[in-house]
Amino acid sequence: MAFSDIKGQEGAIGFFKQAVADDRLAHAYLFLGPSGLGKTLLAKTLVKFIICEYPVKQDDLAVDCCDTCSSCRKIQQNNHPDLHWIEPTGASRRISIDQIRSLQKEISLKTYEGKLKTFIVLGAEGMTNEAANSLLKTLEEPP
Repeated sequence: MAFSDIKGQEGAIGFFKQAVADDRLAHAYLFLGPSGLGKTLLAKTLVKFIICEYPVKQDDLAVDCCDTCSSCRKIQQNNHPDLHWIEPTGASRRISIDQIRSLQKEISLKTYEGKLKTFIVLGAEGMTNEAANSLLKTLEEPP
């Protein structure tokens, strides 16, 4: 799935395309909204767009991911080594401090294949207080 396949998020997609074109992509973004809005799909497609090996170009600017290169296929199948998913686990369905510590350790390592290492945190509202504080410190002072 590419940006062109996502409907109803034209404003957000335009924002990210412009940020990439201007080389002003921030190190973290927060996707908010009700369930079923497509936040995870947009985040995953953004990662594809950033890491894509052969982006679709228009007037020498990248406008979409190719959706066919090795990186795009791996991201689509959730097995790209530079895309990490953090989501609630266990009976409590919470994100633990140990998961955030693992994220912090992984952040300090080099990328395997892509240009960037990316992390998608699903259900961040379900973090324990310790996990939230630890992640906040990482976001405020990235390595």
